[in-house]
Amino acid sequence: MGETMRGIALSIVLIAVATAGGCKAAQPRPDRLATARVEGVATPHADDATYVVRLNPAGCDCAKWEVRLDGTWYRAFLEPDEPGGPVEAARTALEDAAARGDVAATVTLAGKLKGTRLAANRAPSLVLKVADDR
Repeated sequence: MGETMRGIALSIVLIAVATAGGCKAAQPRPDRLATARVEGVATPHADDATYVVRLNPAGCDCAKWEVRLDGTWYRAFLEPDEPGGPVEAARTALEDAAARGDVAATVTLAGKLKGTRLAANRAPSLVLKVADDR
């Protein structure tokens, strides 16, 4: 009977170790879950030709731009952000609108979603490559 009890105890320990290790390995990191969620929202819009964007700076180190997809705003980096380019023109137009009291102003930009990038605050943000028709 002593041998049987040791076998049972050993089996219980092995099952506990296997289960604990398996559960821990199966849980993805929160930052990867957040990135996967943002990428999942963007995927159906990968072939869109234009996007509605707004300038919405926050008090944290997140992306200053937002892109509207399916009626919801998502933080985004707009690229390339070059002097005289379409991103600068959009920024100027939206800052002018805000100065006139229209803080909800938006612009529509041609471009393509090109994945995600982590902001300085580690929040996943879309990357919108804006077409330059200059």
